[in-house]
Amino acid sequence: MTVQAANTIENHIDYLSRKWLEAVLKDDFSSSEARVDDQEVHNILVQILKALAVVLDKKEYLYLFEKKGTIYKKARVLGELRRAQGYQLGEVLQEYIVLRKEVWSLLRRELATKDIDIFEIEERINFCLMSVLKATIESFHHRQTKDLNRLAITDSLTGLFNRRQFDCIIEQERYRADRYKRPLSFALLDIDHFKMFNDTYGHQAGDIALEAIATLIRRFLRVSDTAARYGGEEIAIVLPEVDEESAFKVSDRIRRAVERYNFINKKNKRQLTVSVGLSSYPKSADNVASLISTADAALYKAKSAGRNKVVRFSRLKEKTGTGWFAGLRAK
Repeated sequence: MTVQAANTIENHIDYLSRKWLEAVLKDDFSSSEARVDDQEVHNILVQILKALAVVLDKKEYLYLFEKKGTIYKKARVLGELRRAQGYQLGEVLQEYIVLRKEVWSLLRRELATKDIDIFEIEERINFCLMSVLKATIESFHHRQTKDLNRLAITDSLTGLFNRRQFDCIIEQERYRADRYKRPLSFALLDIDHFKMFNDTYGHQAGDIALEAIATLIRRFLRVSDTAARYGGEEIAIVLPEVDEESAFKVSDRIRRAVERYNFINKKNKRQLTVSVGLSSYPKSADNVASLISTADAALYKAKSAGRNKVVRFSRLKEKTGTGWFAGLRAK
């Protein structure tokens, strides 16, 4: 009777879950965070084994291990937890092999003298454990795909979007602005004297400063805004549905936050500043190319006027009329 196998599994859940956990035990599970994660893994293992016992008792509960079943979903979570703990897929497969071996060793030992239908038991166990394995592999591949997609569109140092993704986003936002007749502002930010900072404190300090500035910028942006590493020490900021005046306020808050930030340490205080060029669509530009070029012209003016400033292209137009800056607007 399969019920005898079910009782055997039910009575040895702690033993089997311990064997499963010990199959590929990491050496660095001493931190409290790791212990919490491992306890969560243990809880899922117990749920899987209890469900296995239920299926051995009553075949109609096999649906728990099917793709939309509760245990299948739990096994996906198990895979995500294992991956978060630093396990490789091969190590998780090893856990599965150990579990299968321990289940059959236990059943052979406990039911050797019993009159049971071994083929029916084998069919149910194989289905359940294969479902667990399949769900775990799926979760690994899904997470890896998400990670690869994220890496493809972000800058590895700052975590901001990269130039390629920026090009896509600004085109999309320009289209939306045009379709819904809404403003679109664009700021181009450059770190002042950054080469000198790198030469003085080293490139590692420069990398840390770039990360810190990226973090500061995020604090002042909405979910709908976009910040991207445009190149070197330049950062591009796209502000949908924001007019030039509001964009100036956001840009100046960022400028002041960077100015107040200490980029070395308390003993060796070293401030950095940023210059920002600002333009808006359709006020100062007719397309993406002119939006970027006008912001770049405003940034050039901020640099030449002493740095640590936010300059609006529209103000340059007012001062220069039909001169060189006015000619940047693309028709």
